[in-house]
Amino acid sequence: MKESPSAGAAIARLFDRSLRWHVRRDPWNFSAPAPQHRYRETNRVIRERMPSVLGGKIIELGSCEGHHTQWLAQLGSVTGIEPSKRARARAGQHVPQATFVGGRLPDIPVRGDLVCAFEILYY
Repeated sequence: MKESPSAGAAIARLFDRSLRWHVRRDPWNFSAPAPQHRYRETNRVIRERMPSVLGGKIIELGSCEGHHTQWLAQLGSVTGIEPSKRARARAGQHVPQATFVGGRLPDIPVRGDLVCAFEILYY
């Protein structure tokens, strides 16, 4: 039985084909006050409730262009998993200290002290 394309692959193709995402510096306005507040609060909760992960390996599923990754990198070593090549390239420029990989999630060895999936579960 032939496997159908994954939703992640479809989203990656859409992202890669859409010019509007590439001409704007912050296409989803992640640098706005509300997202920045969410990122700050996420870090605060992780520091307070999960101190054992601080300084460890953090896996971010659906890292997009690295806006949240930048905050997570303050807590540990981050690997972002993102299906879109263009988003990974922009993320690498935005957060050079992080590692960004693509591919199908079942094929990627995901091991870390903390695995995060922010703002992707509702797609």
